[in-house]
Amino acid sequence: MTKARTRRVFTVALIVGALTALGAVACDSGTEGRAVTFEIALESAVSAGGTERGVFDTDTGWHVMLDEARIALGPIYLYADPGALSLRTICRALVPTAHAHGGADMYLGRIVRGEYLDPVVFDALAPERRALGSVSGRAGHSSTLRVDIADPAADVAGLLRAHSAWVHGVATKDGARVTFEGGLDIPDEALLRHVDGVPMDVAVDDGVTVVVALHLRAWLAAAQFDRLTEQSADGTYAIGSTTQVHTAWYLGARSLSAFSTTHEPAL
Repeated sequence: MTKARTRRVFTVALIVGALTALGAVACDSGTEGRAVTFEIALESAVSAGGTERGVFDTDTGWHVMLDEARIALGPIYLYADPGALSLRTICRALVPTAHAHGGADMYLGRIVRGEYLDPVVFDALAPERRALGSVSGRAGHSSTLRVDIADPAADVAGLLRAHSAWVHGVATKDGARVTFEGGLDIPDEALLRHVDGVPMDVAVDDGVTVVVALHLRAWLAAAQFDRLTEQSADGTYAIGSTTQVHTAWYLGARSLSAFSTTHEPAL
C-alpha cells in the first residue's frame, strides 16, 4: 500500500470515528431527538400601540374596528434548524431508531420537531388564549414554523360561511365610514394555504408551551375600503372575491407578518 493511500485510509478512519462519536452523543435518548411532549396554543395579538384586539390603523390610512374575525387554521409544523438535517442523517445511519411523531416534511425534507394536525376555527377577537393540547415530538431547537390556512371543511359550525376566514367591521378615514364583511377564499391547492417560514426560537422539550400569535392588522394593512362597491340593504359593503380588499386580505393573511411565535418554558 502506498503512503498516499495509507494516509487516505487513516483519514477516512478518523472521520468515521468522529461521526460515530457524534452519533452516540447526539442520538442518545437523553439529548436531541428524544421523545418529548409539549403544548401548542393560539392567541390573537394586539396591534403595536393598541389596547384592543381587532382595532388598528392600516398602511392606507384607514382606522379599522373589527367585531368579527375568525379563521380556520391547521396543521401546524415546527421545524428544526437547517443544520439538523445532516445530524439526523448521521443518527439514522449510526443509531437506527423507530420514529414515532416528528419526522420529515413531505415537501422540502426538513426535520419536523412536532406537529399539530387537526384544523380548528379560531376566534381572533377572543381575549383568552386557545389551548390546542399536547403534542408529541422530538427534543431540540426549532427555528421556523409553518401554519396552514385550512379549507372551509374545518368549519363544522358554519361560522365562516363556507370560507377559510370571515370578518365584519367598520373602517373610517377622512370622514368616510365603511361597514364591511366578507370571507377569504384560497384556491384548493396545498402550497397556497401554507404560511411557511414564521421565525421562532424555541428549544422544544417536555412541558414547553409554544404560542402561535395571529396578527389581524396584517390581513387588511393594504386594504382600500373605498373601493368596495357592492352594498346590501342594511348598508354593509361586501368583500367580494374580485375586490381590492379581498386581494389585500389574501396576500396579508398568507404573509409572514400575519403570525409570530412566543413560548413559555416548562414549570
